[in-house]
Amino acid sequence: MEFIACNLSYKKSVFWFEHNGVILKHWIDEVFAYQFAYGSQGDKLKGKNLIPRFTVGAAEKEYHLSDEHHMRIHEFCKSLEHTTYYAQMNYLDPIYFFGASLNVETFTIEEVTRNAKMHAQKIIKLLKDLEQTHTRVEFF
Repeated sequence: MEFIACNLSYKKSVFWFEHNGVILKHWIDEVFAYQFAYGSQGDKLKGKNLIPRFTVGAAEKEYHLSDEHHMRIHEFCKSLEHTTYYAQMNYLDPIYFFGASLNVETFTIEEVTRNAKMHAQKIIKLLKDLEQTHTRVEFF
């Protein structure tokens, strides 16, 4: 099997403080295999980038140590970040946005739409930056 992607981008929603979900777990079980992603011959992911992307329904103010969720948003990615390093990959900072749900707080459709557009602009900018370095991005 040939693995040609230089960058992997994972997209999901953060809900109920769970960050890796069933689909990502299955993907990790399949791809991060012994002698493929790690082990004495496991170098197929070495040097590739992982770009986590996600949305958060609640407001940013809730994701601090002293607030409701008692965690900063980057802390939800720690196990994924560690897995990335274990496979000798490059972990890039996640792209995410808060206020993705009309059911949380008092976000309006206009606010959620504006947040989603800004999120898309961040992704587009990163993809353009990666394109300038002649890398290919795989989405899952």
